[in-house]
Amino acid sequence: MEHKLSILVLSFLLVVVSACTVDNNDEVSFNGNESFFAFRNYSTDGSEMWVSDGTAERTHILKDVNLLNLSILPSYHNYSVFNQKLYFVADDGLNGYELWVTNGSEYGTRLLKDINNNSTALDHSNSMPLNFTIFKNKLFFTAYTGIYDWEVWFTDGTEEGTKMLKDINPFNNDQPGRPKFFKVFNDRLYFIADDGVHGQEIWVTDGTEEGTVLLKDINVSDNGSFSFGIPDFTVFNNRLYFAADDGINGVELWVTDGTENGTSMLKDINPGIYSEIPQSGSPRMFQVFNDQLFFVAYSFNHGFELWKTDGTEAGTTIFKEIYTDPMYLGGVLAYGQTFAVLNNKMYFQATDGIHGYELWATDGTADGTMMVKNINATDEENSWSNGTDSSIGELTVFNNKIYFSADDGVHGVELWFSDGTENGTMMLKDIRLGNEFTDSYPKSFLVFNEQLFFITGISDKLWVSDGTEVGTQEMFNSAQPSGINADFLMDGVLY
Repeated sequence: MEHKLSILVLSFLLVVVSACTVDNNDEVSFNGNESFFAFRNYSTDGSEMWVSDGTAERTHILKDVNLLNLSILPSYHNYSVFNQKLYFVADDGLNGYELWVTNGSEYGTRLLKDINNNSTALDHSNSMPLNFTIFKNKLFFTAYTGIYDWEVWFTDGTEEGTKMLKDINPFNNDQPGRPKFFKVFNDRLYFIADDGVHGQEIWVTDGTEEGTVLLKDINVSDNGSFSFGIPDFTVFNNRLYFAADDGINGVELWVTDGTENGTSMLKDINPGIYSEIPQSGSPRMFQVFNDQLFFVAYSFNHGFELWKTDGTEAGTTIFKEIYTDPMYLGGVLAYGQTFAVLNNKMYFQATDGIHGYELWATDGTADGTMMVKNINATDEENSWSNGTDSSIGELTVFNNKIYFSADDGVHGVELWFSDGTENGTMMLKDIRLGNEFTDSYPKSFLVFNEQLFFITGISDKLWVSDGTEVGTQEMFNSAQPSGINADFLMDGVLY
């Protein structure tokens, strides 16, 4: 007999698995359109993977992987659903942090391959798989071995089919530019890697060793063009946009069509040199909206503001100067910014110099860009701007509204929502009652099964909301696994 079950896999971050099939042997197979959620639990069994259908009665450890009662899960978060199975990283106490796989049952949870198999009784070598990305019916990732250092690997789901793609850096010189930032575009996989000669540059692969090549040496210095941080690869109008440093113009907006000749700087947003250092526009946080690519960038005359591009140099312009004071750093939050799109409007955080960083929205026009509501209207001047910030975070679309965390200066950081109007922007629930210093810090939002899941930052408890104050409550109450330490709630890949 088979029946449908929506399950939650609990380890150290939340990922939701829906539309699973469970037979009478309690074996679970993942059937498309899946996500999963998990969070770390410290108990007598150490930090293990847990599974739940959303009720306290059916919340239990999936498998006691590490019998030494140690933490099996690394501090970073890496999961992927691939071919109806969940792949993750765990340490069984014998082999170090390696690639594991589960079909959702205890029996079907196993080590897929000991990639870095140089472990001894005193030293457990780790391959530490990272950057899981599905490409050409294989799961690609980065892994470490004592022989090859950090390289690109892939798996077809079998031990024999788990192999290194190519020895990109044959010098084994422990370069900091391990392969990272994988992005699929036009039937190719793009990533950043260091071959020991060119520094950190953009590479591309068709999935074969021979077809894995340097796309372009953008910065001819040894450091490469991506030593500054995250390129933020984004696909728009059949081209791949990213930030790069060519060593001449600083970190600016680049674009590629997938060829060396078709890879070029789109625009020098912040031209000039200061103290012999090229000035950077530092484009970041790309968001496709209203048939244009929006992003945050810095210019000397405007600071950090919202920019847009149609894919041409002439069409790459500042969208709106929200904060007009030239001595200020700009009006748009440059770090920790999140965008959310709902009902033909894009929501973000900004300050106009009168109010602190608040919730703003745009319909894609400068005139249609305005503050939704001054949530924190207190008089204290403790922000970068002249007003008091509402500390907005976690902008998430749910129930045809935007849900987020915010501080109104009275209740502390709590759960809020907005329908896009000032009157329709309000606190949903004061979860941790008290004053402005008693915050619940809701974080790690994820929408699953027509409900909003999140974690409170003070108590690390899992909460669920149907969008009403009454329907916002702890998920497990007193039966919740003890000692949850969940830093992220990551929406799983949906297939």
